[in-house]
Amino acid sequence: MSQIDYSGKHVVVTGGATGVGAGLLEVLAELGAPKVTVLDLKQPEGPHSTFIETNLANRAAIDAAAAKIEGPIAALFNNAGVADTSQR
Repeated sequence: MSQIDYSGKHVVVTGGATGVGAGLLEVLAELGAPKVTVLDLKQPEGPHSTFIETNLANRAAIDAAAAKIEGPIAALFNNAGVADTSQR
């Protein structure tokens, strides 16, 4: 299986502070992604270049975060999960 080369590319990750998203930041670094923007409620500890605090359960917050992302974007990993019990 060949690997995707993310060298020189901008990647956006939702939910990058914990779990699978946090692991994904490490993988993207290994694959050469120099610019990774993370949208989450919590600041991620893994490798990234930009963090935008975003309540992904709130449509207005998502729209505001999207407006802050500088393009072009090569890939979006929509990894965040919002529990049915979350407050909206």
